[in-house]
Amino acid sequence: ALESGQGMVIHHDKFTHPKNYNWVRDINYDATEKHQSDSTSWHKEFHSKKENFKRDEARFKAKSEQWKKYEAAYREKMEKWKEVREAFKKRRLEFNGIRKKIKSKILELRPAKQEAKLRHKSLAEEIELLDEELESNPPNAKEIKQKLKKMRKRLKRLKKRKKEIGKEIKILKKEKRAMQKEFNKEKVVRNNLKKRKKELTRKKKALEKRRKRKKNK
Repeated sequence: ALESGQGMVIHHDKFTHPKNYNWVRDINYDATEKHQSDSTSWHKEFHSKKENFKRDEARFKAKSEQWKKYEAAYREKMEKWKEVREAFKKRRLEFNGIRKKIKSKILELRPAKQEAKLRHKSLAEEIELLDEELESNPPNAKEIKQKLKKMRKRLKRLKKRKKEIGKEIKILKKEKRAMQKEFNKEKVVRNNLKKRKKELTRKKKALEKRRKRKKNK
């Protein structure tokens, strides 16, 4: 409110209009000095220039218009932020739903893979025992060979099934990671907007407080 060399005085609980005073220029602002200027020396000059505070209506109107524009722009930004926030919430729900499905699929496949692994191991051990029996019991060689042939086919199928389940789990994990990466990018954008929104709100509150203080004066 004040320009260089001007002063305002609280007089009967009201501010006087800003004026150029010599005492403002001559004040010793160094509080460490023992000898200050006479505090009553400004009375004469003040009373000769005293004038009740008058608001500059043209300036006040221009400032009010400026404030209205700022407030409208702020409201528009807040509306856009609400849209972004709602879209992000929707996307988060969607992402969590898909991630849950992928996770449940992986959890379903893991026991099947473990079962195939155990069966494969058990069958491999049986084949090993039959190989030993084939060497030690030549009379039943034909029968044992047929049995071994069937078991080896089963072993091959189990190995293939185990690989398929492992591959499926790998694909699901990759899909989950890709989704997480994409969602994290969206989260960063949203967090930056959130920070910006907080800064704008803080700035608006500070300006509102300052404006209110000036209005009360």
